[in-house]
Amino acid sequence: MPGKNPPTALLPNPQIIKQLAEAGLTPELLTEIIIEDRRGKQRFAERNSIMGGLCFITVVVGFVYLIMHGHDIAAGTLIGIETLAIVRLMLQNRL
Repeated sequence: MPGKNPPTALLPNPQIIKQLAEAGLTPELLTEIIIEDRRGKQRFAERNSIMGGLCFITVVVGFVYLIMHGHDIAAGTLIGIETLAIVRLMLQNRL
């Protein structure tokens, strides 16, 4: 996506800063907008990491449950596919 920040970027796009400055915003208000934008992106990344961790724990618990009840193939499939999916999502949404 040329011209756009990736979702994990903590710095706003310079074009956005320029447009806000041209709109007549005071430097204090511009700074507050930038800080709030960073906070929102940080919260988003933190929530994604927490959800990824919870999903991982759920998969591990499901894996142990299936192994204990003799469903080895299902357990292997669960831990293999779901772990790869969770790792991919966590890497996409890393801080």
